[in-house]
Amino acid sequence: MERERRGLFAPRRIDPLTAVKVLLVVVLGFAIGVGGGWLAIQAPDLYRSMNEPEPSPTPSVTPSPIPSLSVEPSPEPAITRALDEDDTEAGIVDVDVPFRADETFTAVSGTEESSGTAAATRWVRIEVEDGLDVNVFKLSEFVMDTLNDNRGWGSGGTIEFLRTDGVPDARIVIASPRTAAALCSDPKSGLASGPVVEGSAEPSESADEELDVTTVASSCAAAGIMVVSLYDWTAGLDVYADARQDSRRYVLTHFAGFLLGHGQEKCGKGLASVMVDQTSMKDSCTVNPWAYPDADPSPSAEPTASAEPAASAEPAASASS
Repeated sequence: MERERRGLFAPRRIDPLTAVKVLLVVVLGFAIGVGGGWLAIQAPDLYRSMNEPEPSPTPSVTPSPIPSLSVEPSPEPAITRALDEDDTEAGIVDVDVPFRADETFTAVSGTEESSGTAAATRWVRIEVEDGLDVNVFKLSEFVMDTLNDNRGWGSGGTIEFLRTDGVPDARIVIASPRTAAALCSDPKSGLASGPVVEGSAEPSESADEELDVTTVASSCAAAGIMVVSLYDWTAGLDVYADARQDSRRYVLTHFAGFLLGHGQEKCGKGLASVMVDQTSMKDSCTVNPWAYPDADPSPSAEPTASAEPAASAEPAASASS
């Protein structure tokens, strides 16, 4: 019995590599399982990457091209006079205006706050073509003072124009002569649909969108855009002679009228309406840069929601030619 007991508990011969082999089998099985699961998940993407064409690289953002002109405008004659105080007030720093600039635009920064006293608000973004030498802050101040003059379209507190660098109701673009001609061959097109007519409670926060010159051309009013040639701004219109500030005010008020839905008018004699093309009117007509020339230039009293221009601020009458 003792011998059997010893035999029962006697050491057995065990292969020392057996444990290693078992461990390798377990690890290999685990790896196969994990790999199979990963392959099952990735298989659709791998299949698409092998069978679909390689995508093209994302194009870089480039400025919109200025539309080509069927007939190139001729360069304007050189302005030979010296700068004066009126020029400085209007943001002009050099009478040598380039015929063509960079064809990209930068907005004057900042957004004004509403006074809360006008019946309606219209947000205006002022943009200047890159490459033009102007004092943008003086220029924008002159523009906004003109638009908000009580003799303008907001007479009687009906409209308050506010500058913004966000997305506006209307855009005023100061451009070189060639760019202005390309952008806006017909500034009066699409009168009734100008975005300024409806207005908005406040401007959008972002103004990243580029000036879409392909849709602006020939439809400035419909797009809510006023394009002003820096040459006309600097030289003044011939019909205004040396009254260059009034010439600038006329340009702003005249084209703002189109944005607000007013149509072109004619003049037979007397004081012309601001909606008359005063560059080609009869000699019996007198120039006028204002929508309500008889109104007090000072700001009006606080208006009501239904405010109308004061009785003394009648717009200039126009007689049909």
